[in-house]
Amino acid sequence: MLFNQKMRQKNIFIRFLTLALSAILLPIICSSPAFSGYTLYTSSGTSGFWSSTNTWALGLIPTAADDVVINNGFTLYLDSGNWAASSVEIDNGGSLISSNPYVNPTSLNGSSLTVTNSIKLYDNAVLRLNSNKINDVIYLKVNGMLDCYYTNNAAIEINASHPGTQYNINVGNIRLGGYVLPSIITNFTVN
Repeated sequence: MLFNQKMRQKNIFIRFLTLALSAILLPIICSSPAFSGYTLYTSSGTSGFWSSTNTWALGLIPTAADDVVINNGFTLYLDSGNWAASSVEIDNGGSLISSNPYVNPTSLNGSSLTVTNSIKLYDNAVLRLNSNKINDVIYLKVNGMLDCYYTNNAAIEINASHPGTQYNINVGNIRLGGYVLPSIITNFTVN
């Protein structure tokens, strides 16, 4: 009987120690680089907003640690806010558009996307910096490369059609086919 009681006490102590160590170590392990960042794919629909959990297959809005893949035929709208990703791939026929077509044309949008690594465009992919409002603000920063190496008929478009729209574009390098162009940093306002 004394032996069984000591074994129970030992088992309780081991369980307590396991829980205590888990509570201390789990947050440290899960915050390490090996456990951060997902590859987030757009959902099975045809379009969605970056800010909506319904847009993303896992229901998570991307962070600077996440790689983003815009699926074939999907149009992703970069709506108001400061958004980030580790990298962005725009698959065949996919689109990333920096405006929300459903917003009052006189309101300020303020689309902002910072990409730590690269944006890759594949066949028939579209990256469009589009203003659909007066006094819009469009910001795109790509620390790595804007990469069109793998593509046929991909498009990078800047639609500057509304007065007062401010564009701030900062791209590390651009690769078109076999050619790498130097970095682009430009700021301009549409009059």
